[in-house]
Amino acid sequence: HEIDKMIVFQHMRAKLVWVFNMHPTNSFTDYRIGVPWAGTYRIVLDTDDKLFAGQGRNNVNTRFHTKGEHWHNRPNYIQVYAPARTMQCFCLEEDWVPIGDRIRGAAGLPLLKDMYKK
Repeated sequence: HEIDKMIVFQHMRAKLVWVFNMHPTNSFTDYRIGVPWAGTYRIVLDTDDKLFAGQGRNNVNTRFHTKGEHWHNRPNYIQVYAPARTMQCFCLEEDWVPIGDRIRGAAGLPLLKDMYKK
C-alpha cells in the first residue's frame, strides 16, 4: 500500500509473515494482513520491542487468530497493530520460538525452551 507506506511479504517455506510500516507518523490499528496459512500467529520479532530500544507497544504474548475470509488474494487474514517506523515478523504458533532463544541459538548457547520444559 503506497499511501499507507506498508510492505508485507511472506516466506513460504519458513511460514513467516513480515510486516513493515514505513510511514513516518501513522500507526495502524487492526491492519488486515492476508495470510496463506490458517491458525494462530505470534510475534517472532518486533523492532518496537524494548529489547531493541523501542516503545514496546505490542505485547509479545498476543495471539493473532486468522479469520477464514479472503484478503489480498490470500484465503485468511489476521489483524495487527503496526506502529509507525517498525517491523514485525509473525509465524504460526506451532512454529514459534521466543526471540531470546533465536539469539541464544545463533550464539551457540542452550535454549531457554530446553532448559525450562513444561
